[in-house]
Amino acid sequence: MNTMTTENHVTGDVNGYKVTRVTRCRRAALVNISNNQRNDAVLKKPKKSIVSPVSKQYDSSKEESYIGDVLSYLINFERSMKVCPYYMDKQHDLKPVMRSILVDWIIQACTKFKLTDETQYYTIQYIDRFLTVELIERSDLQLVGIGAIFVACKFEEICVPSMSDLCYITEDTYTPKELERMESKMLKALDYDLGFPTAIQFLRYIVKVFSCSRQQYYCGKFLCELMSVSYASLQWKPSEIAVSSLDIHNEVNTFVPALRQLHCINFDDGTIAECKRFIRNTILNEDLSEYVTVFTKYESVYKKLKSDLK
Repeated sequence: MNTMTTENHVTGDVNGYKVTRVTRCRRAALVNISNNQRNDAVLKKPKKSIVSPVSKQYDSSKEESYIGDVLSYLINFERSMKVCPYYMDKQHDLKPVMRSILVDWIIQACTKFKLTDETQYYTIQYIDRFLTVELIERSDLQLVGIGAIFVACKFEEICVPSMSDLCYITEDTYTPKELERMESKMLKALDYDLGFPTAIQFLRYIVKVFSCSRQQYYCGKFLCELMSVSYASLQWKPSEIAVSSLDIHNEVNTFVPALRQLHCINFDDGTIAECKRFIRNTILNEDLSEYVTVFTKYESVYKKLKSDLK
């Protein structure tokens, strides 16, 4: 065993005399000793198989039989919790463009903290549901945003950003105490009902049903995220946005008849066609180009999609 020793020379001033103190560090040697002891202990333990008899018999292909039931449940669930698409009419100090700016910043913050897609979609949903029932001054809109991130992280993430970190990304405009009060206020406004089907969940299930390519998945993911920035997209349900995003290249609906035939899931063809038309116009007319976060995040996907739609 090699013992590594390092010497640190620390010079100080004691009673007018320069004194050099030498410290020896044998930390590496101690680490080696502890590792060897741990390895010896592991070798003495009898080996146990971590594969149970049940897992050996598991067939992953059986998952497909549940996908239709899961999709049907989520679609019925989203009907009961659809966000009002006109809630901004009741907000005296807010405009739809402010909501788009906030969501663009939310996506940037979630990317910075490396949060999951579910956390990002939950955050946006909490903001919309909260603003549906609460009147907010524009000076507190960003506080609503970090409050929604905080609640969504507690619901979805393993490691939650601290309140001080969330306040820091607002350039300390708000204090942790204000964030704590907003969290409590938001939970009461949401009636502690935090679970809700999101567009990304529907997208993944539909991709699984039809064995879509990786390119189709990322194209759909980009469009779902882009639609979350648009206030006008609230007129469509998350499932309708997911289906429209995957089927954006086709003039005729291809996924809707198949979903209806395979899993008895009924989408209105006219609603899907209208949603697809809105998405196409948004891409071709660059209606949301000032909100650069999503376009930067999916730059290559956006360029290829725009060329395909022309």
